[in-house]
Amino acid sequence: MKPDITKLVEPTREDLIHAIRHAMLYRRGVKRRHDFDAINAKVAAEVLIDGLAASNYVIMRGPPGQAVAAGRVGPDDVEAAEAKW
Repeated sequence: MKPDITKLVEPTREDLIHAIRHAMLYRRGVKRRHDFDAINAKVAAEVLIDGLAASNYVIMRGPPGQAVAAGRVGPDDVEAAEAKW
C-alpha cells in the first residue's frame, strides 16, 4: 500500500541532519568506538544535505509513526509498520 502523499511535509535541515546522523551512528551490528564518530556523522550528514540541495532534490517526510520498543526490530515489526502505510 502506498503512503498518502497529502500528509507529507518538507522536513527542516536540522531534522534531516539528525535522521542521517542517527542512521550512521546506530546502524545494526556496528558499535561506536570513539566519540568523534558523532562529529564525523554530523559533518557527513551536513555535506550530504548540502549536496542534495545543490542538486535540487526534494525530500519529504511522512507523519510521525508509532514508537518502537527498545531493542532489535524483528521482521514482524517491520511488516506491521509497512501495513499501516
